Amino acid sequence: MVRMYFDKGATTSDLEILKQQLALRIVYKAAQNRMVGANACIMENQSMLDIKMSLPKVKMLLPERIKEGSGSKLQKMEWFEVDETMEKEQVRILVTDEAKIRQNNGMQSKYTLEAASKGLAYSKDTDIFATIDAASYADDAASGLWNDTSTDKASDIAASIGAMLDTADITEDDIPAIGVYYPAKLWPYFATPIQIGEVQQTIRKWVESEFKMQFFGTKQLTNTCQVVLKSAMNLTHVTLINPNIQLVEPVREPGVGDLYLITQYYKTFFLPENEDDTTNKMIRTITGVL
Repeated sequence: MVRMYFDKGATTSDLEILKQQLALRIVYKAAQNRMVGANACIMENQSMLDIKMSLPKVKMLLPERIKEGSGSKLQKMEWFEVDETMEKEQVRILVTDEAKIRQNNGMQSKYTLEAASKGLAYSKDTDIFATIDAASYADDAASGLWNDTSTDKASDIAASIGAMLDTADITEDDIPAIGVYYPAKLWPYFATPIQIGEVQQTIRKWVESEFKMQFFGTKQLTNTCQVVLKSAMNLTHVTLINPNIQLVEPVREPGVGDLYLITQYYKTFFLPENEDDTTNKMIRTITGVL
């Protein structure tokens, strides 16, 4: 039986599924859909391996109060450079000759592509959350373990957001762009109904409703929670897409089968507010949640 797959308006069969561009699109797109960290970053494609950006040293030019008939002083903008280079990773996919003979090569390729997309998503998420952890501006201790129903998780989150509003160059209007990233095993404790005033509601729904923000469980975190404001001035995840580099390359493995090399270049980086900063005030960590 020939199975049919539908991807971005095009239908294809098992016999065609490992064509280069289709395999690339399936793996890359499926990986991005699986990534939790994609919610914390600006996701971009770029055709160059090196990432170079110029950022202003001065974030605000204040007006000068002057007398009638005179002019203000010239305020010059100074800049500093941010330089990053993408990392290279690769996975090999094999469809055996025996699978072709048994006519189950379509099933083999389906599961192989599925495994490749999972691996890519996990690898990218690892890079994103490692960057978030390294760029976190401050730690806020939880008032208790979050798997304890008596712990006031909402107050812990509110305190961290309040500290972010106090230190970062953001306003209350930016709060809906904040995401709370917590260890996945805590999901049941956010979904359990609690008594809030006259009604029963989950802590997750209540915080999302009151604070206009979102929660994301991830296996990348174990005992901390990350509070991240998604912004072009905070975190960016860049993936290389360049026609001069074969991101999917078919190779015949003599006597074995058809081999496909799927290559990925990507980089997660944060933007410092000042030239020598190693953190960003739009990222905070709540410690001791588990």
